[in-house]
Amino acid sequence: MLSYDQPINRAKPEPRRGAIPAGFNVLELVRLLWVRKVAIVSVALLSACIAVVIGKSLTPKYTAGAQLYVDPRELQLVERELTPRAQDVSGLAMVVESQSRLITSNNVLLQVIRDTNLVKDPEFGGGAASTGLLASLLGLFGIEPRTTAEQQQQIEMTTLDTLNRHINVKKTDRTFIVDIDVWSHDPVKAAMLANAIAKAYLTESKQSQAEAARRATRDLSGRLKELQQRLRNAEEALATYKAQNNFVGSQDNLLTDQQLSVGNQRLAAARALTLDAQAKYDQIEASRRGSMDAGATAEALQSPTIANLRSQYADAKKRQAELQGELGPRHPALRQVEQQVEDLRRTIKEEIDRFAVSAKNDLTRARDYEASLNKALDVQKHQSVQMSQASVRLRELEREVDASRDVYQSFLKRSRETEEQESLNTSSARVIGDATIPQHRTFPPPMSLLAMIGFMFGTLAAAAWIVAAGQLAPAPIRSVPVSSRSRTPHRSGSPSSPRPSRRCRHRPRSSRQPLSSTSP
Repeated sequence: MLSYDQPINRAKPEPRRGAIPAGFNVLELVRLLWVRKVAIVSVALLSACIAVVIGKSLTPKYTAGAQLYVDPRELQLVERELTPRAQDVSGLAMVVESQSRLITSNNVLLQVIRDTNLVKDPEFGGGAASTGLLASLLGLFGIEPRTTAEQQQQIEMTTLDTLNRHINVKKTDRTFIVDIDVWSHDPVKAAMLANAIAKAYLTESKQSQAEAARRATRDLSGRLKELQQRLRNAEEALATYKAQNNFVGSQDNLLTDQQLSVGNQRLAAARALTLDAQAKYDQIEASRRGSMDAGATAEALQSPTIANLRSQYADAKKRQAELQGELGPRHPALRQVEQQVEDLRRTIKEEIDRFAVSAKNDLTRARDYEASLNKALDVQKHQSVQMSQASVRLRELEREVDASRDVYQSFLKRSRETEEQESLNTSSARVIGDATIPQHRTFPPPMSLLAMIGFMFGTLAAAAWIVAAGQLAPAPIRSVPVSSRSRTPHRSGSPSSPRPSRRCRHRPRSSRQPLSSTSP
């Protein structure tokens, strides 16, 4: 039975179940995502399809690579090379780095463009300058418009910039290996360009060495004429100076010095002869003045005439002695023998006197010869002093001639060496790996990878959208049936009875509990 004097109890609101509470709850997040799993999977599959479609629409890129071995220690084919070699590790590394930069230089790439005719390849911007309405119309009739030199240069520069962006040159650390990677939309073209760049680099390296040798030869040859003329002038000046100052002979042994040396030797020999003649003459004069036998001298003993006379004298003396014992002092035979002995003694003395005169003449002649040598030597000494003063300038001219000759011979030899080096290739750089046609593209990635990335991206995007929508959307209020009336007596208008709240007064009609009309 209902009691109409009791107020109806207000419905107690229950917590919302459709939204995630303010605090993060992993279980509620998982439950929310599981409820929306169909939508998430649909978005993920749609994203995967879109990624595959985008990958199919992109132009593929293929990368081909060639390997070069750049050894900075070049082949030593000649003793003296044009460029000095680096010996330390840092120097060798710098040489390899410089060579790797040389691969992407304009000379190498322009040579590749000319060899492969890239100026007509649309992928590298070839023909872009000449394409236009007029060129298209002329092309319909088979007429190709002529391009000016400026346009051709502009086309080559555009192709060069594009080709430079397609190349990647890298050097492996602590090695002499350089990798050349070239990408293109055509795999065959990528391999062809990589090989062409490697070949062009080797050709450019050889040509640069030959050009350096040719330039050095040209510079040396230009200097050779000047050095040859300078040497000729120095030699003519030296010859003229020698003729003016009577210089005869070599640099280290002039004629005046030779004559002075010979004069000194001859003077010493003349003085020795003079002393010998003086001693001989003094000996002869001493024997003549003294009581000793004058024929006892060396010259007398060596003379055959005196030896014969002395033999006759000895025989005559013997004969005289015999006759003196047999005959009287006045006997004619004895007197004849005595006269013979006296004649022989006189003849021997005259012969010895002739030796003395001869020795005196030898002495006089030796003295005169010595005096003449002394006079000639004095003249030679005076000339030698004058020549010594003049030889100062002579030695200066000779030094100039020697220096000019050395420089000329050095330049001439070096010019011949550099001329021969023009045809020598001392570079040890070579291709150790030719570029092959790539079988797999480098961009875009494979379709399976693109589909996987699109699926994951779509999954994450859908999940994030569902979570954000759940956090930002307003939560609905669920009604609860009215509980049984309170059995506590309640008086209308009592100050203790609570007034129903505005929320309870404006509850929806569907949420109110229907009252029973049965009476008690």
